[in-house]
Amino acid sequence: MTRNIGAQIKGEILGRLKTGAMLVAALAVLVVISAFFPNPLQTFFRLISIAGMAMLILSVVMMVLTFRKAKTIEPAALLLALAISVAGTLISLWFGGRLPATSMLLAAVLAGSLIGVGWSLTTLLFIDNTQIRGRGTAWYLVIWGLTFAMNQIGAMVFGHVPSAMTLLMLAGAGLTVGNTLGLVIRVQRVAALVSAIAIPAVAASQATRRGDVR
Repeated sequence: MTRNIGAQIKGEILGRLKTGAMLVAALAVLVVISAFFPNPLQTFFRLISIAGMAMLILSVVMMVLTFRKAKTIEPAALLLALAISVAGTLISLWFGGRLPATSMLLAAVLAGSLIGVGWSLTTLLFIDNTQIRGRGTAWYLVIWGLTFAMNQIGAMVFGHVPSAMTLLMLAGAGLTVGNTLGLVIRVQRVAALVSAIAIPAVAASQATRRGDVR
C-alpha cells in the first residue's frame, strides 16, 4: 500500500537535509548582506526577525491554500518526524534550566496529546491507486488555527516567563505526539481493512480463473 520502510525513512531524511541546507544557505546570505551595513550584528538579527515574520505569514498562507490537498500518509515518515520533534523538545528541556512542577509538565503534555488525537480524526483518509492518502477537512483547519493562535498569543503574553514557555513547548510536543500516533493508528486500521477485503477478492478471482481453465 505504501513505500517500504527504508524508502520512507530515506525520503524523510533527504527532505530534512535539503531543508537544513536551504536554511544554512539563507543564513549565509543574510551574513553577507549584513556585512555591508555599519552595524553588521544588529542588521543580521533584524534581518532574521524580518525573515522569521515572513516565514510565519507564508506558513499560514500555505496551510490555508493546501490543507485540502491530498497527500500520501506514510507511517514511517510520520514516526521519524515525531522522533526528531521529541528529541528537539528533550534537548530544549535539558538546556532550559529550572522546570515547572512535574504535575504541570504532565498536564501540558496530556492536554496537547488529547487535542492532537482529536486533530488526527479531522484528516480524511482514502485509498488512491493502492496508496493510503489523506486531506484536511474544515475542522482540521479550525483546530490548527486555534492551536496556532494560542501558541502565538501565549508567546507574546508569557514570553518573559520561562516556565510558561516550557509548558507551551510541551503542549506543542504533546499535540504532535497525539496527532502523529492517531494518524498512524488510523492508517494501520485502513491498511488492515483493505487487506481483509482484498484477500478474499483475489482468492475468488483465482478460483474463477481456475474454473475458466477447466
